[in-house]
Amino acid sequence: FIVHPESGCSYADHIAWPLHAGFPWLLNGYGNAVTAEWSDSAAPAIDHKAPSYLEEEADCTSMSDATWGLYVPYNPLDDDAVAVKDEFVAAAAQSSLLTLVADSSAAYADETSPFLAAVVEYTFAAEDLGEVTAMLVTLREEAEADVMMVPHTGCPLHDFVSSAMWAGTKWPLNLNALSSSFVPPL
Repeated sequence: FIVHPESGCSYADHIAWPLHAGFPWLLNGYGNAVTAEWSDSAAPAIDHKAPSYLEEEADCTSMSDATWGLYVPYNPLDDDAVAVKDEFVAAAAQSSLLTLVADSSAAYADETSPFLAAVVEYTFAAEDLGEVTAMLVTLREEAEADVMMVPHTGCPLHDFVSSAMWAGTKWPLNLNALSSSFVPPL
């Protein structure tokens, strides 16, 4: 699903501003599925990163019980991107819903980080998801930062690949770091 504003500009509402959830299927994916007469709820996976290929993880908590993460990835070498990130951080500091965890300008260099970019990380409670989502629409009007909201259920690969919502550019992730079988080199 996507959550988007109703500004009157359909393209901007659906392409530029929405928060997406789950795997990044085409916006008309359901229509394609019906046309192709698939018997399942999604296209057959041909990509090893597709949801049907995700490893099964038994000890996940429910999303309603999970702490959520809000991530703001950015390019630390791009002065404009850093300025947008700084605007977002300043605006987000006004909210009592978000707890700033870190602004890691070198997250991309850490093989255990899911991010291949610099990232600002916040946490918030599951019961605040609706209010945080509404706040993000306003914050992104002020600072067009890329954002990603992720439930922390204890199953990071599933959380980041299938359960995350994002707005703006969907940055690539370090899927190895999210895998339960990942062991960082010594």
